[in-house]
Amino acid sequence: MAWTERPFARVWIPSLVREGLGITKIVNTLKDMGFGYRTQTMFWDVHAFKGFMDKEYLFGTYDKSLMPSSDMFVETSLRRAKSYRVFGEAKIYNINTGQYETRMISMYTENISSFEEMEEEFLRLKEDEKYEPDEIVEGISFKGIQHNKDFPY
Repeated sequence: MAWTERPFARVWIPSLVREGLGITKIVNTLKDMGFGYRTQTMFWDVHAFKGFMDKEYLFGTYDKSLMPSSDMFVETSLRRAKSYRVFGEAKIYNINTGQYETRMISMYTENISSFEEMEEEFLRLKEDEKYEPDEIVEGISFKGIQHNKDFPY
């Protein structure tokens, strides 16, 4: 597998899922497009994206003070020994340029709390990440929660 193929193939998966194609058809389409990484990994990628997209509507409107229900979780195997991975988009304001940017964010956590508390946790953790001191996170929109199937709820 060329390690560079997987990220490019993953860009195509959401649009193929939205077309209503099944998982096997998507994998075959990716192969026809010339992406040749491990078939089992391709199936996992498609399954994960499909799971997120099937639950995406649940994240459209939510009360930040409430805890997410387990209906919002996508069961998966995580690469880190943590129970959950929470991800979404952050609206970032750059003080120097005066420009806004939307950036994908994610964090691993042992406990799921209210969306409000998870946002606060992310803001605490972001100091260790790739954010510059002249960047301000002005809002977070959560898009999905993965539950590590090897860990209890």
